[in-house]
Parts: sequence; C-alpha cells; structure tokens
Amino acid sequence: MKPKAEEKSIEELKKDWQKKYGVGNCRELTADGKSVFVFDPTIDFNKAKIIVAARQKGISFMVDAILNNCWLGGDESLKLDEAFKQGIEDQVDEMIDLPEMEKDELENGNLLLQVAGHDIEIKKVSRQDKRYAEDRNPDRKPLMTAVFLLEKIIVDKEKLVELMKDVRAYLVVLLEVRELKDKKWVELKKF
Repeated sequence: MKPKAEEKSIEELKKDWQKKYGVGNCRELTADGKSVFVFDPTIDFNKAKIIVAARQKGISFMVDAILNNCWLGGDESLKLDEAFKQGIEDQVDEMIDLPEMEKDELENGNLLLQVAGHDIEIKKVSRQDKRYAEDRNPDRKPLMTAVFLLEKIIVDKEKLVELMKDVRAYLVVLLEVRELKDKKWVELKKF
C-alpha cells in the first residue's frame, strides 16, 4: 500500500494557483468561516463568454456560472448554499476586472475605441454587416455575433490579432460592438 500523499496547505495552493492563473487573478470568497477559491473568468475567453451569457440572464445565474466554471477549490458545500450565493451577488461584478474604454467619433464617421493601450477603429454597423454576423452564428452562442461583426467592421485587421491576445480588452470591445449592433440610428415617430 502506497503512503498517502500529504495534502497541500491553503497557502501552498494559493501560490500554485497564482503561478497558473497569474497574481491577482484568483479570488477568495468567505462566509461563516468557510472559503471558496475561484479564478477571474476574464483571463480565459471561453470562460468569459459563459459568464457574460449568464450575466444577461441575471446576477444569480452569473454567481452559479462563476462557481461552476471558475472553481479552484474550497468548501464544496458552499456551491449549493443559497445564503452564501446570495451574499456574494453584490461582489461578483467587482470580480470581473475589465478596463475602461474611451470612444470617439472620427471625422470619417468611424468610431475609435481606446482600451488598455489598444486603438481600434471600427466602421458603423450596416444592415449587411449585422446580417452577416447573425448568419455566422445560427446557434446564437454568447458574444459570437459580436465576434463576427467586429471581424467585419474593424478597419485594421492586424490590430484585431493583437487585441485578441488581451482577453479583457477584447471582451470590452466585443461588449461595445454588441451594443452598437442594436443601436438605432433612426427614430420612428407616429403622427
């Protein structure tokens, strides 16, 4: 019979998680002396898409998505503890550390989006662009319409490649593109 391997202390686990996910990307949530550890979902684009989709349904869905998709360790009973989940609802938006974005309309009618050192110039969204992006995402996967739309309306494709390497900045731009897709440029009035 093999001797049982010694379990790592919480401090050793924290160091391991920080090495794997980066310092500052791990979070500890504590209630009644029990803790759970999760990683920041914005460090992984696929996890970020899941969290954004859950957030659209409501904050409680987002809490469940974070606990189920970003779990590092801790007291498993807290995953099912409704009082704990309700208690952290106010804190989960703070967990997702997204950079601020500035946007300016350029003389040519394009928009300049500036986020985390990236300057992204995009064209106004046309009906054809919107239709193209929606057709490319028939399953309506979260944020994928915005991904295809950004590919279509970005002026400099090389900047898109650089932006995609910075998940947080990319996510901010995609959220803005998603809003632009639904922006109404013409107002309808009854008379």
